[in-house]
Amino acid sequence: LVIPPVKQHIDPAAARELIDLLRDGDVEVYIAEEGDGIITEGSFVIPVQQPFGSYASALLALSIFPPGQQSYDVTSHCLPIHMGVEAQFFDYTYSGATHGPTSNDLRPFRPAQAEDIRPGAWLAIDPRSHASIRLVNHALKTGSIVHRLQKPQLASNRLIAAGSWMIADKSVWDVMAHAADKHVRTTVINPIATNLAPVKSPRIGLYDPQHGSVNDYGWLTLWLERASFEFTSITGEDIIHGALHGIDTLLVPHTKPDVLIHQHARQPYPAGYTRGLSERVTSALRTWLHRGGDLIAFEGAVTALVQQLDIDLYQPHTHKKPSAFASSGAVVTIIPTPGDDLTLGVDEPFPAMYFSPYGYELRDSGSQRSIAKFARDGLVISGAMKGEKLLAGLHAVVQQSVSQGNFTAFAYRPHFRTQMLASEQILTNAIMQQFGSERTHS
Repeated sequence: LVIPPVKQHIDPAAARELIDLLRDGDVEVYIAEEGDGIITEGSFVIPVQQPFGSYASALLALSIFPPGQQSYDVTSHCLPIHMGVEAQFFDYTYSGATHGPTSNDLRPFRPAQAEDIRPGAWLAIDPRSHASIRLVNHALKTGSIVHRLQKPQLASNRLIAAGSWMIADKSVWDVMAHAADKHVRTTVINPIATNLAPVKSPRIGLYDPQHGSVNDYGWLTLWLERASFEFTSITGEDIIHGALHGIDTLLVPHTKPDVLIHQHARQPYPAGYTRGLSERVTSALRTWLHRGGDLIAFEGAVTALVQQLDIDLYQPHTHKKPSAFASSGAVVTIIPTPGDDLTLGVDEPFPAMYFSPYGYELRDSGSQRSIAKFARDGLVISGAMKGEKLLAGLHAVVQQSVSQGNFTAFAYRPHFRTQMLASEQILTNAIMQQFGSERTHS
């Protein structure tokens, strides 16, 4: 197996994370010291013939299931696909000189130097890296002036992509130094005067279901922490007592709809643990949403919230039998909608982990818009799915305006196991909706 040099990847931070993961698992990784027409100089070479070769192959190879077979668990473990890292298998043995990875091989960008910074310069942060938001959150926490570029623009003889995060004050040096540590690509440019939106830190709430399967709550917690977002865990009891007043964006993790709605209502638990999405919780949530809140939900939570909040989002396959349509975890292709605020920095189709039966059809073109769709052709990349034609072309991410607020529905979990690095950016954009602009919730 061969992985190109870290610097050559669209998301160098993801490539570095994959290499580190393999080495932490005692997989032998080498650096090619010379090119041979197949492998380029500086590439990471991972021989299959080694003590942990089968382990490496299991993590790096596509999972191909025979048609008709079903599984009770995730059917794709192909980390290069999950993480958006270029990797290739070659059926031959590299015979050139190699050495073990050094710090220079593992660091795609050199630390910032004094000559890199000129007075009054800005710093453009590449939005295509999943790690760019870590850098942005660091800048916001340290008081930097941050903007987001809404349209491509020429600056310092370079085309700066739409969605680029811009550092616009004297903290350029500090942020550039952190960018090298986090393996994020940056560009020093002259100031830009147009197509900019100011960025503020959003006030984030994470709904804690306190019951049932809390795996997704845990993964979403870990994802937020890894992205350096500050957030507050909020229960149904907290919502009743006004906790949403200080929140811009509320994330509701995947849980089975019936369990999320009713919680422990039929069991002898204290009242605070039996709320679920009760009438009082839903009423407070609806008021907050209408007054400008951003509500983001995933899979089963979408189904529950659509029902409780009377949102007209059609899910055609929620009652399909597994014999007709089933996926216990396959990687599929998602097609982003060009030019949307929520797809800034997402220019190409990307992979996502999919569990049936979620997928949407639009009912109201005036208040609903498609952020991304499931591919019509070549839908399944890795793993097994039964009835894939039923999913092809459905909407994968939809946003609906609700009075002054927004409801964003994900038919997949971009934070799944915090390893789906290639599918995180739309979630990041949804959290930073309105670019974190300060809105007052009463």
